[in-house]
Amino acid sequence: MTPRELYGRFALAEAVTWTLLILGMVLKYTGVSEAFVPVFGMLHGVVFLGYCVVTCFVWVDQRWSAGFGALGLASAVVPWATIPFERRAERTGRLDGGWRLAPAATVPPPCRSGWRPGPSAAHGWPWRRARSWWRASPRCSCTWARPSPAAEPGPAAPVPGGHAPGIAWTSGRPRRPTAAPRGGST
Repeated sequence: MTPRELYGRFALAEAVTWTLLILGMVLKYTGVSEAFVPVFGMLHGVVFLGYCVVTCFVWVDQRWSAGFGALGLASAVVPWATIPFERRAERTGRLDGGWRLAPAATVPPPCRSGWRPGPSAAHGWPWRRARSWWRASPRCSCTWARPSPAAEPGPAAPVPGGHAPGIAWTSGRPRRPTAAPRGGST
């Protein structure tokens, strides 16, 4: 089953259960029967959660933007909005192809800019991107601090600030402390 088929089925099921729930509420408040609301409400709740899970799977698999994925989740809250959203996603090509993250997946199709990831990017691309961002970004001083390796061996003499010479406290990356001027007169 392709993402297009699965997403289309859940979008239709979400719209149908919205109809049933609203019908049950109309029957309840017109005095016909109150028995339909719990049944249709539970059915709609199960399909609603399923639609949200499928939206998240397709969002990650098809590399939707954050705004488009959030709009997909928000369409489940508005009655019957899942069908126009699914048609828009299909019309703009956001449901094309098979499952990219399947175990034997081929290389995903190129994105709109023409960039095509290499074979090593098929698995773990979000983690590699996050890891490289983490390594390149400066971290604030409120993160785990550790001492850097001592630059100068020898006895630790007190210095202003309370740290021993040769110890520079960093926010994640060791850095070499500035050395005192060598030689000269004091």
